[in-house]
Amino acid sequence: MPRHKTTTECATGLGSKVARKQKVKAGKSNIWNPSVCYIIPEKKTKSSFTTPPSCGVEFLRMTSSNYLRKQLTKLRKSYRNDEDDGSMKPAVMAYERWLMRYFLQNTVTTDDDDPIIPSPSDDMEIDAGFVEDLVKTGGDTEETAIKVVEAFYKLSKTAALAISKERSEYKKSCLENVVVLQHRHSFDVILSKNKDKLLKINPAHYEKLKVMYTKQQSTEQEPEENKRKEKEEKIEIVFNVAEFHRRLFLCPRSVS
Repeated sequence: MPRHKTTTECATGLGSKVARKQKVKAGKSNIWNPSVCYIIPEKKTKSSFTTPPSCGVEFLRMTSSNYLRKQLTKLRKSYRNDEDDGSMKPAVMAYERWLMRYFLQNTVTTDDDDPIIPSPSDDMEIDAGFVEDLVKTGGDTEETAIKVVEAFYKLSKTAALAISKERSEYKKSCLENVVVLQHRHSFDVILSKNKDKLLKINPAHYEKLKVMYTKQQSTEQEPEENKRKEKEEKIEIVFNVAEFHRRLFLCPRSVS
């Protein structure tokens, strides 16, 4: 049942009045106020990363996830009869629920394992919950769903191996040049070796992230002896623009 029925009544204009009162422009939202900055807690945990996250690796993780979602639909269609194609419904969240179950049951222990894209072993049992999702949500038969999951495991393992290879190449070179182009109403954040890897961000959010990064740097560069003093000493902060832009590129694609 829909939450409300459509109506042919004329507009009252009340929505526009409320928007003007709250100073909200058309198409704008104040959900994220750029003037509000996150307060960095005093206690910090040591990072578990042995090497900095790679822009190429994170982007590959994102594209691999999108690819696997599409391939799941294609696999389901390929194992169904032509007569059944019209009745096939999307298996919403089936992929995401499988990811959660997989990583709850399997710990990432080696460099070949990826924390985002599963790499099922050849002898791994078929996930019963995955099959159930395809049967209940998608309308597949149990036999068809098992075949789909078996084929999907192979695709996921191939994607995970590609990410592992990309990560190995990054460890050898560690060369990633992020270019930021400023326009009138936006910033384009681009990975120089691949212009298709583009992030767009508006100036207000760019400036907010820049302030947050600077605050974080000031905390990381604080001398050890100052931590034992109640009154902190002022220190000069060196703002690394290249590193900020690299982290900016990683933000929307980060696994954390």
